[in-house]
Amino acid sequence: MVLLACVGTEAAVFTVGVGGTYSSVQDAIDAALAAGGDNHIKMRASRFAELITIPNTMASGSLSFTGGWNTFFSSRNLDPASTIIHSWGDGTAATIKHVGGTVRFNGITFTGDNPIDDAGGLFAQLFGAAELFLDHCVITDSSTGERGGGGLVALHDTSKFEMFDCVVSNNLALNAAGTTGGGLHLYLTDSSTGKIAWSTIEGNSIQTVGSSEISGAGVYLQMLMNTQFEIVDSIFSDNILGPTAGVQYGSEAYLTLNAGSPNVALRRNRFEADSSGASQQMLYLGSRSDATTAVSDSWFSGGTSAVVFARTWDSGRLYLNNNTVTDFVSQSVYLAGYGDQFLISMTNNILWNNGFDHPFLEPGSITSGNLIGVDPIFVNPDEKNYRLSAGSPAIDIANGSPAGGLSSIDLHGFERVMGPAVDAGASEWSGLFRDGFEVGTTRMWTTP
Repeated sequence: MVLLACVGTEAAVFTVGVGGTYSSVQDAIDAALAAGGDNHIKMRASRFAELITIPNTMASGSLSFTGGWNTFFSSRNLDPASTIIHSWGDGTAATIKHVGGTVRFNGITFTGDNPIDDAGGLFAQLFGAAELFLDHCVITDSSTGERGGGGLVALHDTSKFEMFDCVVSNNLALNAAGTTGGGLHLYLTDSSTGKIAWSTIEGNSIQTVGSSEISGAGVYLQMLMNTQFEIVDSIFSDNILGPTAGVQYGSEAYLTLNAGSPNVALRRNRFEADSSGASQQMLYLGSRSDATTAVSDSWFSGGTSAVVFARTWDSGRLYLNNNTVTDFVSQSVYLAGYGDQFLISMTNNILWNNGFDHPFLEPGSITSGNLIGVDPIFVNPDEKNYRLSAGSPAIDIANGSPAGGLSSIDLHGFERVMGPAVDAGASEWSGLFRDGFEVGTTRMWTTP
């Protein structure tokens, strides 16, 4: 099923590794691009010690890579760990620069070390209508002396990048002058689009010396013009900034939206137990010009400073709806606005058991439906289960029409409104048979 989703039935096949036609991945790439059209490169389960490049001469067609094949190339091991592209310290493992067509990787691990330039595991610079998809892949144990320890993706024109069911872990960006993106550094301009879904970003780090500024140990995202990006159904955990005496922003993620009308949405994510120092924020959001940032239906837990640290300038818009923020040592939420045209809305959130539950809010911010400083009676907070128990004061108290809109489902995929009114926080209380059997779905028939 995965294979059919990745490769068209008319694609020409190129096999790589023991038992295959080509001994190196790069030789297969060169042959496929020379053939043109839609092509499928099957990689035998193995470790490939090489640096691969998809050049800017690719302007159409498709190039799909699948890993884990046996010697006869008749069946696959779907574990990405079975197929590794490893640069062995010679540079970036995979460099992708096509200007059209589609490139897709499925079931492959990227590992590389690039001490003098951007990106250790994967570097992509896309133009035109080029598309890059990573499905069920891993970027790990990579490092760089510049930006993007695990990878750097730069999107231009109407290009697209999507990462689904992937892991980005244990990558490092190290630079004495300061740097960004321990796991991933993402840059979008023009009308490009991107998405991260059902993925895990964990254990990545940025290191520097002196008083240099570092940002986005997990993900650093910069957006300009009319770009759009989504991060949904993903986990950010234990991404670390420092040590440094300088400014540190966004241990898990740093998002900055600048000139134009960029739009970013973070929905149904879990930001968990980072190990950062007291001067860091877990999630940094900066919105300028006519930018829109929306964060909803997510859990934030276990950090040491402000979970959400946001700054909004000009006519930027920030919506913080139906989130659960808990177990932070210091400030829970800090939302600042500059000028007289910004819009900040904080609606339907739970803030509980933080050093300072009550958020800093710029005067003029919109607030409603929040439960702040009141025990929401979580199911098992010691085990990081922040679902609502029966009798929770968060049930049915929230605003059904918040600025920025109400999601149709909660963090766990349940309908957002399952009672007389919407609940505060990321998790809608379902209860046992609360739907009265009339809905006909069993996914609501369990207690949390």
